[in-house]
Amino acid sequence: MAVGTVVQQPTNAFQSSFPVDLQSTDTKPRPSSRKSKQEVNQEVMGRLSSHPFQFTTNLDIYSSLAFTLGLYLLAGSRSSPLLTGFANLLYDPNEPDGSGDWVKDRNEGLFSDPPLPFLAAVLSLFSVIGLLTDKIVLLATSADAAVTLQFAVLMIIAGGFLEIGRIATKEKALTRSEDERETTLANEFATFASEKLQFSGSTHKTDVTRAFRLYYGKYRTILFDPDDPTDPVTDVEIERLLKSWARTKNVSSSGAGFYKQLSVLPSRG
Repeated sequence: MAVGTVVQQPTNAFQSSFPVDLQSTDTKPRPSSRKSKQEVNQEVMGRLSSHPFQFTTNLDIYSSLAFTLGLYLLAGSRSSPLLTGFANLLYDPNEPDGSGDWVKDRNEGLFSDPPLPFLAAVLSLFSVIGLLTDKIVLLATSADAAVTLQFAVLMIIAGGFLEIGRIATKEKALTRSEDERETTLANEFATFASEKLQFSGSTHKTDVTRAFRLYYGKYRTILFDPDDPTDPVTDVEIERLLKSWARTKNVSSSGAGFYKQLSVLPSRG
């Protein structure tokens, strides 16, 4: 009698095969809780077309203000030549009461603080230009407010760098008092140079600076207190006067501040 062996198979409570295609049994469309970026841009374009001078989103407000500030900086801020032309339209430089003296200074290439009403009018003008720029960029970017704001921020950064560059390179116009001071210092240095400098030998810029201070008693303060805030002229200013004067005499200097074919005459007795 043959005895059969029974092999016990492991049980599995889960089905090990899966359908190839998974299909949803729910055929009802689900409403989207969020609008796509394209739909938002289409709505903004619609509102922009019907109301071109109204703010469509909060980002639109920010970008318009950013464009205003960026354009103001790019134009030169308060030293902009555009302000001079605008000022001549609103003020008479030859007013007997002196109210137009600041315009006269600007016409002569000098800087002067404009009155607050004029600044308010200028800011209003730049606000209108900033709003128009914002709308133009919005149309160019298919009403993408985020990209428009990025363009506006880049304009502020560019204008800020230009403004810092103007200050660093002294392109900003001087006030009348500063211009008069610069003229006085240049004349004083020319007088000093004609009597105390000779075109032979060599000298360092610090030697010339020291001799200039000794020549004019009113500029000797720095010799005793280098940190004195009341000093009427700094060493840097004297060195700049020397450099400007030497350029007119075709005298060159090295990077270390030495001047060839130039020296200070020895003091007498």
